[in-house]
Amino acid sequence: MNSVEKKPCTRATSKLGSFVFLKPFFAAPARISAEVGLIEMRAFGLLLFVACAQSSVLSNSPSARLRGGEGGGDAAPVMKAVASRLVTAVPTTPFEGQKPGTSGLRKKTAVFMQPGYLENFIQSLFDSLPADELRGATLVVSGDGRYHNSAAIQTICRMAAARGVARVWVGRDGLLSTPAASCVIREREGGVACGGILLTASHNPGGPDADFGIKYNVRNGGPALESLTGAVHQRSTEVSEYAICAGLPDVDLSREGRYLFCESAGVAPFFEVQVIDPAEDYVNLMSSLFDFEALRALLARPDMSFVFDGMHGVAGPYAHAVFGALLGKKCDNGLNLPDRNQDLGRSRAVCGNGWKRSGRGPCQCGRSS
Repeated sequence: MNSVEKKPCTRATSKLGSFVFLKPFFAAPARISAEVGLIEMRAFGLLLFVACAQSSVLSNSPSARLRGGEGGGDAAPVMKAVASRLVTAVPTTPFEGQKPGTSGLRKKTAVFMQPGYLENFIQSLFDSLPADELRGATLVVSGDGRYHNSAAIQTICRMAAARGVARVWVGRDGLLSTPAASCVIREREGGVACGGILLTASHNPGGPDADFGIKYNVRNGGPALESLTGAVHQRSTEVSEYAICAGLPDVDLSREGRYLFCESAGVAPFFEVQVIDPAEDYVNLMSSLFDFEALRALLARPDMSFVFDGMHGVAGPYAHAVFGALLGKKCDNGLNLPDRNQDLGRSRAVCGNGWKRSGRGPCQCGRSS
């Protein structure tokens, strides 16, 4: 089993209490200043508090995994469809340069959209994992919402079904930030997921003429080690075919629920895609680590303001969940935090007093950012 090296955490203590930040997941510094009444939080799609998550006890036993679409774990709506589980072996030839780095494989979007390019890399990844790693397992597949995200997810789901994966978890609209995906892998249903495929190029711009990326996080929620990424690259130079369940229909990623696929009516499903709330598990974890009631009271004070800058990333669902539901601050699409980020456009910031602003400088509410 692949693992990641544990890295030290940074603990910052102020008049507001003690806050813990996990270095590998936080892309830019956070500054908390009670004296001037300002919380400035910046992230490249990584929202608000990125904390040292307490490890779950993860079971390696195959019996702990979902088998054949059984279970589900919640009362999510269930949609059933008859589909072919026929696995098609598609001949292919290697593409040069499919060597993932520490942040996965990053190329121009047009490169990933070439016929067979994504499929070759996914097949190379699947072939590089232990033989029984995916069969009957639960896999997380989501991204940061950049251009080509949804289409890539549908392809990966079809290839996962061909590989014998029993269930795929996808964030609504195909969205999961990197720390949220790690949280889903580690925490959801006690850490049953075997890993996750994340479609992101981090802070690189998205769009048809910009960048796309893909990386794999292992069972502990952290990135794959070089031993695995090296094996994936080697396999990508040799791959001659990829396997896919081409008859599997697209899943409606905008609607939360369990999508069960059966060969015929009345028989057990052979594959499931469950579309989940992209913020639920992450917010639950943050709620166990931070005193949100105290933060809510702090932000309700007339002398306290804050600015959040999503900086082009997948911040929308998390801003709604954290600022709106937990901290009592109005946050809707009118505040320039859309849930879909197809082009990951230019940065928009949200002032805690409810005003829209763009770029740096004074806010329309009259307070300097």
